This record gives sequence, structure tokens and C-alpha cells, in this order.
Amino acid sequence: MIAEGDLVASRCSVRGKHLGHSLGFAATDAPVEFTGMAITRIRDGKIVEAWNNFDFMKMYKQLGAI
Repeated sequence: MIAEGDLVASRCSVRGKHLGHSLGFAATDAPVEFTGMAITRIRDGKIVEAWNNFDFMKMYKQLGAI
């Protein structure tokens, strides 16, 4: 994580399990792991803008959706 002025950039690792009916198909109970980045603008201690970029293609491949 780095910050400059009112912007904070973070690299994220996501791990979980597809347990519920979501993403347009039934739960697979499959584990998933992918990475991403988030850039947020903070004002008065609150997030007022955010830009996210996550590797959802990797997640969909792990779930067998593509």
C-alpha cells in the first residue's frame, strides 16, 4: 500500500470459496484465488472515489465458467 495526498493504492490477494448461487451459475464449492489493485481517493476519512482492477478471468477459469 502506498499513499500520496488523498490517493491510496493497494495490491490485494483474494482467497475464498464459491458457496452461493452467484455469477450467473450455481455454487461450485470450488476454492478461488486471484489478485488485483485498488486505488481510492479519501476525503474526511471516507472513500469518495475508487478504481478497482481484479483478475476475474482467473477466477472464472478456476470455477470452470470458461
